[in-house]
This record gives sequence, structure tokens and C-alpha cells, in this order.
Amino acid sequence: MSTFGYSDLISLDLGKLETAVADWKTMVGALAKLKADAGEGMLKKSEAARWQGVNASVTREFVRSAVKKFADLHAQAQSVHTAEVDAAAPSSTTIWADQHPTPTLFRSRPTPVATADGRTRADDSPELR
Repeated sequence: MSTFGYSDLISLDLGKLETAVADWKTMVGALAKLKADAGEGMLKKSEAARWQGVNASVTREFVRSAVKKFADLHAQAQSVHTAEVDAAAPSSTTIWADQHPTPTLFRSRPTPVATADGRTRADDSPELR
């Protein structure tokens, strides 16, 4: 199994992410329209209708539930879109690269090593952070 390293991160192609951002932006817009149509059209008509019998309670509750689900879908789509926009933002990548110009996975620091007489000494081999 291969691992994802620093060079993989630096050479990562964000083209697919940018396409996903555009697709989710379209989806957010479509769901916003659906949410508005459901709330302003379907819900208002359902509340104003003169339902009788079993349909009176069942249909109104179904319409209210559907309108809430459309609103929830819109909110979730907005969250996904916002997360993708943040991930694709060049400023966040630039800030990270500015703060971490070279890989810092390894660092040199003396490592305590036990000697034959029970004492410790410093070993200058690199170690993982």
C-alpha cells in the first residue's frame, strides 16, 4: 500500500476539485429554487386548501415534511459547496506553503541511547517527530 507524501501534496491536481466546486454551486442554486418553490408554492397552497377527512391531516403534514426536507437538502448542499470552496482556495494552499517551505517530517535531534554501563548518550540520527 502506497503512502501519500509531501511531494504528492505539492503536485496534487486540483482540476477535479474545481469542477466539483462548480457542480455543487449549480446544485446549491437548483436546490435554492426548489426550496423557494416548495415553501412559497406548495406549502402555501396546502395550508390554504380546504382539506377534509383523512386527507386533512395527512396531506398537510406530508407537504410540511417535504418542504423541510428540501430546506435540509439545500443547507447540506451549501455546506458541501463551502467546504469544497475552502479546500480549493489558492490562498489556503499558499499560506500553508509559505509557513512550511520544506518538508518537516524529519528533524535532527539527539536521541538518548543506552550505553553498556547503563548511562545514556545522545545519538544524532534523525527521528520522526
